[in-house]
Amino acid sequence: MEYNFITNINGCIESATQMMSGNLNLVYYSHLPVAIISIILGFFVIKKNSSAFSAKCLFFLSMIFSFWIICNLIAWVSSSSINIVFFWSLIAMFDFLIFTSCLFLLYSYKTNDDIPVWLKIIIGFLFLPIVIITPTKYYISTFDYTNCMAIDNLFGGYLYFSLTILSFIILIVAIRKYLNAKIENKKQILLMSLGVLLFLSTVFGTYYIADTFEKYSIEIYGIFAMTFFMAFMAYMIVKFKAFDIKLIGAQALVWALVILVGSQFLFVQNMTAQILTAITLIISAVVGLIIVRSVKKEIALREELEVANNNQEALIHFISHQLKGFFTKSKMIFAGILEGDFGESSSQIKGLAKDGLISDNNAVTMIQDILGASNLKSGTTTYNFKEVDLAQVVKKVAIGFTDEMTGKGLKLETDIPNEPVMVMADETLITQVFKNITDNSMRYTPAGEIKISLKIHPENNKVVFTVTDTGVGLSDSDKNKLFTEGGKGDDAMKTNTNSTGYGLYIVKKIVENHHGRIWAESAGRGHGSKFCVELDLLS
Repeated sequence: MEYNFITNINGCIESATQMMSGNLNLVYYSHLPVAIISIILGFFVIKKNSSAFSAKCLFFLSMIFSFWIICNLIAWVSSSSINIVFFWSLIAMFDFLIFTSCLFLLYSYKTNDDIPVWLKIIIGFLFLPIVIITPTKYYISTFDYTNCMAIDNLFGGYLYFSLTILSFIILIVAIRKYLNAKIENKKQILLMSLGVLLFLSTVFGTYYIADTFEKYSIEIYGIFAMTFFMAFMAYMIVKFKAFDIKLIGAQALVWALVILVGSQFLFVQNMTAQILTAITLIISAVVGLIIVRSVKKEIALREELEVANNNQEALIHFISHQLKGFFTKSKMIFAGILEGDFGESSSQIKGLAKDGLISDNNAVTMIQDILGASNLKSGTTTYNFKEVDLAQVVKKVAIGFTDEMTGKGLKLETDIPNEPVMVMADETLITQVFKNITDNSMRYTPAGEIKISLKIHPENNKVVFTVTDTGVGLSDSDKNKLFTEGGKGDDAMKTNTNSTGYGLYIVKKIVENHHGRIWAESAGRGHGSKFCVELDLLS
């Protein structure tokens, strides 16, 4: 590299000494402990779950931020113009890499998805000029000996431009990820998004303000944002088991924060400050010990609960399997009587056999609902996603209910497109969803009509399956219970005595695992209901 300045000068040393005389301890304190804790966080997460892509992203972010801090520290305390220029140049590349790491972390969180190729290409095009120009005189060509600062050219404006573009991309990813997340993951996605955005805005906001107003001491305080970001990561791990780390692992992060307090002894020299630091350290250690013990207790309770739940699920599966076998045998007997396999039977016997067969069918359906809910809850249900023509699926479902609705005196209307409506779905499970919703409407509609429709919404690339009935309707209380495990309406048993409360719970889980959403609408009791399922169209 060629630069238009002398490599070392005594005036720079004197200027640096004067400028840093009041801030040197703060510079070390704001950089070194944060770098150490950042490294601890990164290695801890990657060690606990090296296979998770999101854990790798957090590890990379921690390492890059630590390198950024070290470069920034050297640029602050060095009196050599060569060192200042060299590390100042590296900071520009690390700036971009930190933003990129945050983008990868946010994109992969909870889903472990890698960012798409087209987005990687955009990032590559933005980063390439930084890699090419940073080591040349076109980035830094002069040196301010008065303030011992490297002065960048207009290329510094490009760096801010590229970081602004990345900021917008991160914001868009955060919004889209929140909107597309499963209901149970929305809070975690929101908190992670806020954590990343606050971290970037604090660190680089102060960095930009310091550069704009040439008050470079301001950027020292922004670095502390990484400490709060790491504390936030500790909260996410404890509260939501982020990155699939067991709760007990959060103890390491608690003590890492104690290190930050204890490190003040390396920099404070005033006796009063040392006493206050000692008191703060003792309080932090005691509180940390209390937190560790409470976390251990919570782990023990959760593990006991998990064992109990697993035993309960095993028992449910065993009992359900045995009951299905018994009911299958009795169904065969009742069906044989109705079909005359055992000779001609009286009308009274046939009537009893028919009632018995209906009862057995209802019992088997109930068992299947309970088993299905248990499998979905434990995550053992497997999905076979492929391209599915939703129009054909809905038509088959409607045809399958035609005779039964006619027998009940209900009018069935359909509004289904003739052209293919392609989605990515498990055909068997999505068919179960539509059948369950239609059957539910039929059971709670004593008289009137049911309309099945499939509407395409090209403006947001969605398709909505809807079943509208003129049945008993839903109260506000019913809506709150509707899609919960075992949830039933207040008067459900009056209309449908065989309701298990698991049908719509199963439907909701299947829909959410298709990255869709389901909801119900009703003007109230006696005003009918409308059930809607929204899925993504294949682009």
